[in-house]
Amino acid sequence: MIIPTFKIIKHIPAYHKIPELSWRGFTHLKSTILRLVTLLLCCTLAYNIPDLGQFLNFQGSITGILMTFVFPIACYFKTFEGQISRRERHMCHGILAYGLIGGAISACYALAALLKASKG
Repeated sequence: MIIPTFKIIKHIPAYHKIPELSWRGFTHLKSTILRLVTLLLCCTLAYNIPDLGQFLNFQGSITGILMTFVFPIACYFKTFEGQISRRERHMCHGILAYGLIGGAISACYALAALLKASKG
């Protein structure tokens, strides 16, 4: 799963501003250093997380709410900007509030369980 990450990073304009490095005949040092730093970051994160399941619960609560409630409504508002009635707009805001409140509660419970696992 890390290879697509590197492919995406290579399309970021800031990545292209970093000069390509070479040393003693070794080329592509920029991408090698990027891969090494990413690997070290992932290993450090994995080593310091006491319970991976609780971390995934926390991450899932945040990304799940974004993908289920926030992004679809934002796309709906952007696509049908001038055609949405006031009633529809209020319903969308209600659905959005429901999702955000549920996501916040879920994230709080997951974070509390993660912190409890790190202490014990």
